[in-house]
Amino acid sequence: MLQSNSLDNKNRKDPVSGRQLTKAKLAQRGLIISVVILALFYFLNNLIPISKYNIWTAIAIFTIYLATFLGLKIDWALNFAIFVLMIFLTNLIAETGSVNSTAMIWLCIILTATVLLQGWRAAVSWFFVMVAIGVLLMELAHRSVISARVAVDHPMVIWSLINYILAIGSLMLIIVFYDTSHRSRIQTLKERSESLSDMQLAITKAQAHKDDLIASVGHELRTPMNAILGLNEILKDELKNEHADIEIVNHIRQSTEQLLHIVDDVLDYSSVQAGRLKIQPQDFHLHQCIDAIFHRIKKKYEHLGIAFDIHLDEKLPAYVHGDPKRLQQIIRNLLDTFMGFSMEGRIQLECELRDGEIFFLITNQDINLSSAQFELAHSIINQHRATHNANNERKNLGDTGMGLTISAALIHLLKGRLGIKKRTGKGTEFCFYVPLPEVQWVETSAPLALNKQWIDLQILVVDDNAVNLLIVKKMIADLWPTALLHQVTTGQEGLDIIGKQAIDLILTDLMMPDMDGIGFTNAVRSLMAHNPVPIIALTASTNPIDEDMALQAGMNAVIHKPVDKTVLSQTIQYWLTMSEKKSLS
Repeated sequence: MLQSNSLDNKNRKDPVSGRQLTKAKLAQRGLIISVVILALFYFLNNLIPISKYNIWTAIAIFTIYLATFLGLKIDWALNFAIFVLMIFLTNLIAETGSVNSTAMIWLCIILTATVLLQGWRAAVSWFFVMVAIGVLLMELAHRSVISARVAVDHPMVIWSLINYILAIGSLMLIIVFYDTSHRSRIQTLKERSESLSDMQLAITKAQAHKDDLIASVGHELRTPMNAILGLNEILKDELKNEHADIEIVNHIRQSTEQLLHIVDDVLDYSSVQAGRLKIQPQDFHLHQCIDAIFHRIKKKYEHLGIAFDIHLDEKLPAYVHGDPKRLQQIIRNLLDTFMGFSMEGRIQLECELRDGEIFFLITNQDINLSSAQFELAHSIINQHRATHNANNERKNLGDTGMGLTISAALIHLLKGRLGIKKRTGKGTEFCFYVPLPEVQWVETSAPLALNKQWIDLQILVVDDNAVNLLIVKKMIADLWPTALLHQVTTGQEGLDIIGKQAIDLILTDLMMPDMDGIGFTNAVRSLMAHNPVPIIALTASTNPIDEDMALQAGMNAVIHKPVDKTVLSQTIQYWLTMSEKKSLS
């Protein structure tokens, strides 16, 4: 009946400082005060004979006090003590004038202590008990069972005075103890808050160090893989007439690209955990974007004999606004996830228009997921941690198992929706939607053809990796055979060449020792303020923040490694043309 709404949340055992007054200590002190007061009245009883039950009540309260050290819960101890005091006070009040007795004040003291120690719910319950006692005493006095007359002789006056003094003193002690406890709690909470703030700061720093480490390791892994892909492209050109060798070269490229995607997934997964995953919206051709990634995946798995189908709704808009790279990443990860479920079946990608919204459906028509696989996929989509039992199935979620997590995070970042369901009969389906508003494409300029009429181009390449320098040298030689290439490994060496030689174009890495690409660009812009030479970054970083920083520092464009020869030629052609137009104007 008397459920406690205590100050420390139902005796929750929190670690506290040694000086803190807990509810238990407050209750125990209250019990001791009750014992002392009862004992005092017992000794005064020899001078002022009022009640013969003082000593027995004191013994009962002291017994309850000792029981709290033997495991009796504080709430139960308080309720027992209040019950004993109620019996004692009822008898005392009946002997000293019924409801007119000065002992009635002790009911108020007990109720005040109950509010502070047990909360308002328990206090309300005891309040009604006290009202019932008062009504009972009044009725007994009315029926002359007990006397309602208060004696006014000298001993009784002294007893009443002592009664008031002890009651007021007890009330003051209760308030002082409660205030001390309250201040102690506030101080403890303040110390805990400061401790949690320090812990949060330490965790944030550790997370930042972890992210920096992953980014650094990711960059170091991507650099040699990009070099392999670049050399692979050169080798492919050299062996274009040797079909058997070309097949081997293609397998090398596919394996390296697969490893590169795993590294990218690790970097993106780290960004998901840190909440730093970014998008770069732009206008793009929807059909070309979907076709490109679908046929890339189809080519990746064609040796397994799996059928791949694609169906694009004729009502789809041609050009939309969104992040094409992230859209391709979502489709690739979901397709890879299906391949992780089973290396068989018929995979179909559908894109259709529903009520003005573009929906993507990826279906394996021939397999049904196990209960563990389905529950794990569903929990990841809903951003719940997979259960321990499902961890054994994580390896069956495609590649590293991170693809579905990253896709779910990307779709959420793009303000879309992702779901998975079992199809009627047989088959499993991923369905997702991302906002891709239609846009009107405006062709700003005609496509640039490769211009080999530029003679004696002075191109500066800054990269601390010798293999990257070799790859760029080979590509530039194929594109512009007469170009003069200056290759250096540090930013300072590049500045020295700029001080001696007129340069038409600069290609620079972003991450280099001593002076990075951004610092190098700032120095170039300061030295050549009168001649805004085009500067193009070649970087293995996939972080959009790095690209934004490069463009803000004054670079004209960013090309991601592995460098594609077509992209390199078009980018160089475009910015050289822009530079010529500016010089003529």
